[in-house]
Amino acid sequence: MTKTTTPNDLVKYIYNESTPEQKQEFYVQCMIQTELYGLTESLQEVKDMLDQTILEPSQKSIDAILNYSKSLSLHT
Repeated sequence: MTKTTTPNDLVKYIYNESTPEQKQEFYVQCMIQTELYGLTESLQEVKDMLDQTILEPSQKSIDAILNYSKSLSLHT
């Protein structure tokens, strides 16, 4: 009997959150379903790009936060 692979299974596999048994089953499913293998490869590429992304606030956002904090009266 073939197990249906869910999107959640795919994400767990990509982020290495599957049990060894789940990984083996997923690997078997990728061998049977070539479209699943292609989707896995594409998602892995996206994950790799996200992992390399450095997120920083824009200077405009920083200035807005600093200006707002200066406008507050924080005397105790």
